[in-house]
Amino acid sequence: DYQNAVNAFSRAVKGEARWPGLQRQLAIALGRNGQLAEADLALANEALLLRDTARAKQMAKRALSYEDISKESRNYANDILFSLQ
Repeated sequence: DYQNAVNAFSRAVKGEARWPGLQRQLAIALGRNGQLAEADLALANEALLLRDTARAKQMAKRALSYEDISKESRNYANDILFSLQ
């Protein structure tokens, strides 16, 4: 059950938001749970923490490519792209 992992990593990210490895683990759990847009946003966060702006843009754009992306996730992906212009 990957939803339990998503919940656990989401709580952990709130306490350790600046830890790139935790963002990666959250992305893995989200991806395996079928939440692909959110997984890409977690990877974008990881890239931002690692100062890899090209990868952050790539992952934010990929998140936006999913038709089932939530409004909140769409807004966050757009915020990432806007902040990196």
